[in-house]
Amino acid sequence: MNTPLYRWRRGAVAIMAAALVLAMTIGACGGDDNAAALNEAQASIAAQRAEIDALSSQVSGLQAELASATDASSAASAEAAALQAAIDGMKMEMDDEPAEDYSDNIRSLESDISDLSEAIAENTDSMDAFPNAMSAIATTILSEHADEHDGLEAAIQKAFDEHGVAHGQLEDAIEEAVIDLMDDIAEGKEEEERTAGLLERIEWLEQAVAPAITQAYVEEAIRRYNTEGRQATLDHYNTASSVDGDLYLFVLNENYELIVHPTVPSNIGMDIRGPLGTDITGKNYGAEFVTADERGKWVDYVYLNPAGNFEYERKHAWVVRHENLIFGSGWYEREVSLMSAPAAYARALVEQAVARYDASGHDATIAHYNDSASVDGQYYVFIGDRNDVMLAHAVVPENVGKRFDEVVSPDGYPAGAQVAAAAVEGGAWTTYTYLNASTGNVETKHSWVTRHNGMIFGSGWYEEGTPKTDAAGYAQALVQRAVHLYNDLGLEGAAAYYNTPESVDGQYYVFILRASDLRTIANGARPELVNIDPPERIDATGYAYGEAFASATDEGKWVSYVFLNPATDEPESKHSWIMEHDGLLFGSGWYAAPAEYTQYLVRQAIARYESEGREATIAYYNSPESVDGQWYVYIVDENDILVAHAVSSALVNTDAKEIVDADGFESGKATIDTTEEGKWIEYRWPNPVSGEAEKKRSWSVKHDGLVFGSGYHGE
Repeated sequence: MNTPLYRWRRGAVAIMAAALVLAMTIGACGGDDNAAALNEAQASIAAQRAEIDALSSQVSGLQAELASATDASSAASAEAAALQAAIDGMKMEMDDEPAEDYSDNIRSLESDISDLSEAIAENTDSMDAFPNAMSAIATTILSEHADEHDGLEAAIQKAFDEHGVAHGQLEDAIEEAVIDLMDDIAEGKEEEERTAGLLERIEWLEQAVAPAITQAYVEEAIRRYNTEGRQATLDHYNTASSVDGDLYLFVLNENYELIVHPTVPSNIGMDIRGPLGTDITGKNYGAEFVTADERGKWVDYVYLNPAGNFEYERKHAWVVRHENLIFGSGWYEREVSLMSAPAAYARALVEQAVARYDASGHDATIAHYNDSASVDGQYYVFIGDRNDVMLAHAVVPENVGKRFDEVVSPDGYPAGAQVAAAAVEGGAWTTYTYLNASTGNVETKHSWVTRHNGMIFGSGWYEEGTPKTDAAGYAQALVQRAVHLYNDLGLEGAAAYYNTPESVDGQYYVFILRASDLRTIANGARPELVNIDPPERIDATGYAYGEAFASATDEGKWVSYVFLNPATDEPESKHSWIMEHDGLLFGSGWYAAPAEYTQYLVRQAIARYESEGREATIAYYNSPESVDGQWYVYIVDENDILVAHAVSSALVNTDAKEIVDADGFESGKATIDTTEEGKWIEYRWPNPVSGEAEKKRSWSVKHDGLVFGSGYHGE
């Protein structure tokens, strides 16, 4: 190999070797012995001048450069700059090349060492100035390359000590030391490759024998139980000394409660058939444990690995029933990614924090979760003490030191109080609104919180919220959130929030009614209605929407009526989602012009048809549940037959072309004469609210051969 790049590298290495020789020679020359050595080196160099002159034609470039120098000092300075540039270039190239090329690069010292005398002679026009400059540069080289060529300086020093200070001897010693060193490096790389291969084989071997080792571990525990008795066995395996890496014993009693678990002792006393027996992916492994018999069985699930920094990994557990106890242990195969399952990942972080607390202690755990390095995007762990005071919160550190009931979201939602109320032993989910630091928005958050040793541990994930452009979905989300707050804080806590102006967001707000008499308990937009005898809930059109409210179930229903819009202070058509829960009615809604709502109902009917199919859609729109005050949906099939009409069931299965309005207008023909873009028609038709024939405006759309339509009465 003799490319320009390779020749440059050889030259740079030769200069570096020359600098090292001078540095070691000068550094070693102290006292009379050193002076003598220096004189000897100078004499040797002078003796070589004649030989160098004969080789001048081969080094004409360097001689021309030296001839241009005005004095020895400037020549030394120029050579020093060139040397430094060569060193920098070599460093950059070495950084860019694979590590395995280093050996070849440095081995080139052997071929370059023959040019060493020429390089030294050509750079020693002034022995008074140049050695000092070269010594400083050599020292710099050694310090800069200490990490890359570990042991080089020591090897050279050893060679110097062994071979003396004579110039020629030192040159040979350096060559020998460098070659030996690079042989060691090459052997080290081969050893590293052999080690990597050996580790792979060891890992394979461990996995191959892991099942047998696990079964033997369980059998040994059963033998100890038979010879030493129940209590001695439980005492032994509940100690940390019984744990061997990721191998440890767990035991279930007659009631399937954990009585041995040395790595997570807080689990002791918990029923494996409860939440503990369901892993973070949702697998109910506890139910499989309890079916084990004397022959034993394998159960796979995801669990914390105490030997793997409490990361979640795939575990293979061997469980055996013995004298009505279940003995088990397992081995871990691989790490598990949970990022695609937000709920599982949030819960996993909490369980990991509890395990870290048990293993590392209070102070280390609090310090860890107050460090920003513990934050993973939207995921982080928060911790509170036994008095519900926040101890750790890496995302909002100003919360640390506050009581949970003092922590509120920017929209005034009592998030902290709800979290503290939801925290129980064994853990629970709670839903609230809080600032998502990743987006800068207030969003709905779902957190898994648990009490452990009296303290609160929690983490959660943010829901990709329903946008306000989906008015119906947004109203439903508000109602669901209100139910969560009631479940955690009770009626008093929920009413306290939903009676505040902060809970009102333009046209959107939550109201809470007592189901028995429809008395208002909370309404942030109309506080004057709270705790007074309810008025007759009949809107301006005569619709008794209160009766519709009272018929709501825990599955929820839509009720449309005319009500005051707090955003405009005008009575408008309102569409509320009402849900019954624990003897209360929770509601929220959105306002829309009748025409807008009519088109929404038609779009909703088409979406139902696409998701649930033809038969289910027709059945729904023939049911009373589909009627919302004056609003309902009708459907005509490909043969112009009316197949759905919940208000006028007598017309179902008749030819739509034969249907006329109260004035004889062929409204049926006008209805089916529509397009995929939709069409408005006007006619007179009975209003289901008043029972009278009134002016009606209907919107119909053709979709997949069917006609979907709805309408409203009045202006």
